[in-house]
Amino acid sequence: TNLVTYSDQLISALKEDHQDLLTRYVEIGTLVEQHKYNEAVDKINEFREEFNRHLAQENVKFYAYCEQNFSESSHEYATIKNYRKEMNVIAYTVIKFLKNWSNQQVLDAQSANSFLSEYQEIAGALAKRIDDEERELYSLYRDVSHDQSHLLHSSS
Repeated sequence: TNLVTYSDQLISALKEDHQDLLTRYVEIGTLVEQHKYNEAVDKINEFREEFNRHLAQENVKFYAYCEQNFSESSHEYATIKNYRKEMNVIAYTVIKFLKNWSNQQVLDAQSANSFLSEYQEIAGALAKRIDDEERELYSLYRDVSHDQSHLLHSSS
């Protein structure tokens, strides 16, 4: 099995992604409100790429590391599993939303209002999710190799 190593840059990188994603998300709404539908669709597609990249990072570097280093009976492991399940639901909803609106024929003056109401709902789910991740989930990420080396040193 490939072991995922700890990175002291990971959490700050993921948090930067969050800020970047939120900024991009706000831009999309602004463009739609300004009736710049084609530009909005371009931004939707860029957002989708970045969102997918972020999820992949989180899966490969964050979740994989945590799942590999916490015992399955631990509180941390259970917390991480729950988050991952919940995140998959949110991710699916967001990706479906982005896919539906990623086409220039679909987003126009007629559909702008229904876009914006969906957009608001998604915004709420995303913001809550990011807040939860940064407040609770990311605090579980730590260098467990230090935990073990600390044990070795203290017993000698």
